[in-house]
Amino acid sequence: MFIVARKNIKLDGSHPCLLYAYGGFNISITPSFSVSRTVLTRHLGSLARKQNCFDDFISASEYLVSAGYTQPKKLCIEGGSNGGLLIGACINQRPDLFGCALAHVGVMDMLRFHKFTIGHAWTSDFGCSDKKEEFGWLIKYSPLHNVRRPWEQHPEQPTQYPSTMLLTADHDDRVVPLHSLKLLATMQHSLCSSLKNSPQTNPIIGRIDCKAGHGAGRPTQKLIDQAADRYSFMAKMLGASWNE
Repeated sequence: MFIVARKNIKLDGSHPCLLYAYGGFNISITPSFSVSRTVLTRHLGSLARKQNCFDDFISASEYLVSAGYTQPKKLCIEGGSNGGLLIGACINQRPDLFGCALAHVGVMDMLRFHKFTIGHAWTSDFGCSDKKEEFGWLIKYSPLHNVRRPWEQHPEQPTQYPSTMLLTADHDDRVVPLHSLKLLATMQHSLCSSLKNSPQTNPIIGRIDCKAGHGAGRPTQKLIDQAADRYSFMAKMLGASWNE
């Protein structure tokens, strides 16, 4: 049985519950997505509660480590577009938990995203920094504005950012490339180039596709080239080897 419930729910029998089943023809119900049921949870990962998305992802990562599936230096995380934002926020909040990060065409500047192309359409999920209250939500997790030197925050247990590849495309008119490029410049300056003896030895690099957009309609050869680059980077950073 797959159960979805609020975190820290009190198991005292007081909560309404929906139990769905099929019950026949040797068919088992597996976890799936249902638009109609999002009304029960749709506000729990947006606007003022956006941090819940990052907390859930971090919790999933911690489980993979605590259950013995992997260890932080062997864990690579990957996401694109809104998932790129997720990756950017999580490496800021828990750089010690990951060994490698791949962020595709992510929304990284949460204070100005609404000023470029169709970014204004996303304010229903993120909020808008032009409003004082919503600015307060966004500044707390905006990847661009929360790059920190973790070894200064926790000198007793020095750590660094995971090996990171930020991927974008020069003709992306959905999430414009400035998001990835500004974050790349900020990370490289803050963590590496501005320090003589920076403990940041994990690489922070970018990959920019030319004559390409947000992803849809990209030629097959470009898809192959990008996949080869990002997974070769991942394998190198995690010390993985390929089995033929």
